[in-house]
Amino acid sequence: MAHHGRLPRRAGSSPSGEDGVITVRPALPGEPSHNLQRAGEIVRDAYLLLPDYPPDPEYDVLLERVADRLAHGTVLLAFDGDVVVGCLTFVTEHGSEYDDVGDPGGAIIRMFGVDRTRQGQGIGASMLEWCIDTARSMGKARVWLHTIEQMVAAIRLYERRGFARVPEHDLPFDGAVGLAYALDL
Repeated sequence: MAHHGRLPRRAGSSPSGEDGVITVRPALPGEPSHNLQRAGEIVRDAYLLLPDYPPDPEYDVLLERVADRLAHGTVLLAFDGDVVVGCLTFVTEHGSEYDDVGDPGGAIIRMFGVDRTRQGQGIGASMLEWCIDTARSMGKARVWLHTIEQMVAAIRLYERRGFARVPEHDLPFDGAVGLAYALDL
């Protein structure tokens, strides 16, 4: 199935741009700072507002710093009209500062969040498909990600899409375990 980075808005969602679709695209060179700031707020809230989120002060600060990640991977943004509603960092360069897996044949999804008021509308799934399609077109063998047990809805999304647990790649975080998932392409 071809993925074009656009997702029709579901009935009942909030008003959006005139074309009524969600657009998924990489942050552009010179992306307006308000878009990156909003993206950082979305990612921060996706983590910090979870019930029972185990704080990790060093990591929590990084969640908001979307502009800092532009040099280390692709910052993927989802828009409803001209409003940012989702963000993730997509890492394809082995050995990058944001490569937390160490798989030269893999791509990695990091710091993924969708506006809390827009979750469950297919925005995260559309962003996930963009990453899978892009990794496949680059000849990558796998797509990796880490999540925590508190991200129940995200885990359901990943497993529905075919991601499988890879416990030997779990990572210890302050107060939590980063659960490794991979999708073979």
